[in-house]
Amino acid sequence: MKNESEYSQLSYLLFSKIFEAGALRTKKDFEAYDKIVQHPLLQSEDRAISIISKCHFNNIMAKYYEITESTENNLKANQRLVEIQEQNPLQIKENIRRYISSLYNLTIACGKRKDYNGFYECLHKLRAIPKDYGKILTKELEEVIWLYSFSVELYTNIQLNHFEEAKIVANKIIDSLTHYKGRINQIVYIELYYYIAYTFFIFGEYKKSIKWLNEIINNSPINLHKEIQCNARLLNLISHYELGNDELVEYMVKSVYRFLAKMDHIYQFEQIMFDFIKLTLKSKNKTEPIENFKLLKNQLEEINQISYERRALDYFDFISWLESKISNRSFVDVKKK
Repeated sequence: MKNESEYSQLSYLLFSKIFEAGALRTKKDFEAYDKIVQHPLLQSEDRAISIISKCHFNNIMAKYYEITESTENNLKANQRLVEIQEQNPLQIKENIRRYISSLYNLTIACGKRKDYNGFYECLHKLRAIPKDYGKILTKELEEVIWLYSFSVELYTNIQLNHFEEAKIVANKIIDSLTHYKGRINQIVYIELYYYIAYTFFIFGEYKKSIKWLNEIINNSPINLHKEIQCNARLLNLISHYELGNDELVEYMVKSVYRFLAKMDHIYQFEQIMFDFIKLTLKSKNKTEPIENFKLLKNQLEEINQISYERRALDYFDFISWLESKISNRSFVDVKKK
């Protein structure tokens, strides 16, 4: 069917660009994605004739709203995508993988909007799929559901500042990873490792954090999930800084900067962070770092107003970390306020 083929091509165009370019880092990136969604077929769901076309339409729009940080529209598009499939049960049976992915994305969208009821309802649906559709599930898809459900639960607990719950989930994941490792989606396991590492960092367990960050840095292709690849290296750098490994940090600054330079564009905040670390390492006056922390915090708060710069702060709350250094409190205590 021509209509379905056209929507399929638009979907491929958007998602291949996302895979190639990663997150939005410049105004030019925004314009490139805007150009795709200006296509006549993406102006209204009414132009999608079949159920499959409507699924493509809402999947495209949900992803566009996600990367442009329109969380309300992202939630609505994901809700509509799940609704279409649940109103047509045959579609779920014919493409159960799409339904799993749709529920996963809707669960994330609910968490970002702090829709707790919606989040737990979707999480329950996701975990009930093996029971409701067990006859058509492969072993691989059962593992995907396990991975998706725990990764989204970990991510959302971190976003909601439910850190004790996040740590419980992280340890559950670690206990099960030996069974699943090597059979799970690489992009998702990169996210999983990052948020496990971030959870340990929040509690000041820097050596454990470094262990999981090294799983990303040393054992995953650098072209997969570039945004987390970059943030994993920055968080690794800060973890060693917290441990007082100054000589190693000094070496790592150069190495990480070279890695980030391979990207088409370095965020302002990344440049500022490097300048700050270099300055702090050179400082022999113990009172100077506090003033440096205050200056850096002010700078990051300013660039946090720029949408495509703000995305760089999504993976690690640098501003709260700086506040913890300034106020001499633990990172987890600052995050809980």
